[in-house]
Amino acid sequence: MIYLMRTKERMEKSAARHKIQSNMAKRVLLYGIRKEYSLKELPAIGKGIYGKPYFPEYPEICFNYSHADAGILCGIAETPLGVDIERLIHPTERLIRAVCHENEKKMLLAIEDPAVQIRYFSKIWTAKESYLKCIGTGIRQKLSNLDLSEVLDGKTYEEVYHFFFLDGEDFQAAVCLKTKKMLSNLSVIYMEENENNNL
Repeated sequence: MIYLMRTKERMEKSAARHKIQSNMAKRVLLYGIRKEYSLKELPAIGKGIYGKPYFPEYPEICFNYSHADAGILCGIAETPLGVDIERLIHPTERLIRAVCHENEKKMLLAIEDPAVQIRYFSKIWTAKESYLKCIGTGIRQKLSNLDLSEVLDGKTYEEVYHFFFLDGEDFQAAVCLKTKKMLSNLSVIYMEENENNNL
C-alpha cells in the first residue's frame, strides 16, 4: 500500500525542515502500520549498511518513505520497495549530464513541449531514486550509468523491478517494487496534512 500526503506550505531548506518532514513521514508510516498490521506503536527502526530503514523485529514488513516540499510518500509491502517524491524538476544541461543515461537523454531531448520534458525528466529522477532505495544502496553510483529508459514505457527492469508513477500537478513520485509477480496496479491512499496530526 502507498500513502501520499501533500504538505500545505513550502519550508526553507534547513536541518529543522528535514527533521520535521522526517517526523511527519514516520507518522504516516505509523498510520500505515496500524492500518495494515494492527500494530499500536511504530516498531524500532534499524538501518542497513547504506542507511536503508527496516524493522529488525518485523523483517517481513518492508517499507520506505520519502519526503520533500511536494509531500510525504510512504510505501509498505511484503517485498522490498523504494519510493521517491519530488517537486517537478526543470532539467538543466548539468542535471541532464549528471542524471541521464545516453538512451534517456536522447528520449528527453526529442521532446519538444517543455512541460512534457520536465515531467519526463522528473520521472527519470524519481525512478532512479526509488530503484536505488529499493536495492538499499541509495545514490552511491553515477546516476548516468543507470539506464531506466524502458521502465518509463511500463516495462520491468531486470525482470523483477516493477515501477509505478504518480503524476501530480506540481510533483512526480515513483515506486519501485522487487517481485517476480506481475503487478498491474498499486493501491494509493491520499491523506491530508491535518490527518497526520490526529495520529
